Amino acid sequence: MTPLRVLVGVLNYNAIEDCIDTVRSLRRLTYPAFDLLIVDNASTNDAAQLVAAATAGTALESNAVNSGYAGGMNSLLDRGVARGYDYVLLCNNDIDVGPDALDRLVATAQACPDAAVIGGVELAWQTGAVRCVGGLKHGLIRSRTRWSLHVPESPQRFAFPQGALLLVDVAAVKRGLRFDDGLFMYFEEADIGFRLHEMGRTAVVDPGVRIRHKADARHLVPRNGYLQQRNRVRLVRRHGRPWQLAAHLAYVALLELPAKVIARSLQGHLAFARACLLGFVDGVRGTTGRGAAAWL
Repeated sequence: MTPLRVLVGVLNYNAIEDCIDTVRSLRRLTYPAFDLLIVDNASTNDAAQLVAAATAGTALESNAVNSGYAGGMNSLLDRGVARGYDYVLLCNNDIDVGPDALDRLVATAQACPDAAVIGGVELAWQTGAVRCVGGLKHGLIRSRTRWSLHVPESPQRFAFPQGALLLVDVAAVKRGLRFDDGLFMYFEEADIGFRLHEMGRTAVVDPGVRIRHKADARHLVPRNGYLQQRNRVRLVRRHGRPWQLAAHLAYVALLELPAKVIARSLQGHLAFARACLLGFVDGVRGTTGRGAAAWL
């Protein structure tokens, strides 16, 4: 039987050494029918040239504009559809996986035909401790995500997997499964979970696939605070009912945001507090894309 074809795509923005290491990890995959592609998401430095030079033999293409994690991953999905692949493996630029990861993901996808997205267990880069297994729920009143840290013995369905490494069924993409470009970055996994539910498809996490992920360990970064606060409103606006949106806005405006602004200001994080306030206002306004994060 001819193996199913997979496009393995690494989305990169401004990273050099991390991206090179990720590509080297993915080159070790033992699955017999995959093509590896690096997509530079309009980096503002020399990442595209330096990564290309260090990973000779691996295809590299560039996006004209930086549309964030969501838009960049959509560009990989579009390439997978246009080029006739069966699956697209979406990869962050700061991960390491075992050689059998893709074999396991494709086997799990075939064993779970209702699953449109297959993920793995995310591990902390330095310690190897379990950081995330799968998404349990994204509540629409507080607009908060609950993640599971319990590693199952066999593949298990979750509302959505962690986004560092995702195998996506191209058939689902053709039916309309995409990331929300308006988010730019943050909360894309929860959004995908809602979209899967609307399509009647599921997400599965294979516990045999372990993803060492560096991630961004910085805290209280104004840009991040802005996007997270804004995107929480967007999720409720897109996937909730009017009363849920009203309840979320009231909860944030009357309780959460005042407490957050006061606490962070007293701690000396005035820029972060202002960014969260602006994010909420832009969420109410319906601002999408990079928004104020472009200058924070």
